[in-house]
Amino acid sequence: RLDGCVPTADDLDAYCDRLREIVDAGGRISLVQVHTIARSPASDRVAALGDRQLDSVAAHIRATLPAIDIQTYYGLDVSPQGCEKQSQ
Repeated sequence: RLDGCVPTADDLDAYCDRLREIVDAGGRISLVQVHTIARSPASDRVAALGDRQLDSVAAHIRATLPAIDIQTYYGLDVSPQGCEKQSQ
């Protein structure tokens, strides 16, 4: 989370687009690891994603790029936080 907000569909699409660009340019991606933070971040603007949110991110990547292996690594489940930015 950044400023209490989970990645949006647009954020995930941009990430998948970048992965696709790498593959289309000849790069080989054997694995994408989806994980949350493991330690206290340097910025208090950053917080962990919960298990369901990680599953959602992984599902989005799998649906968009089915040829790439996706592994999800979970941290502590965290309670939802409000998003401080305005919805677009």
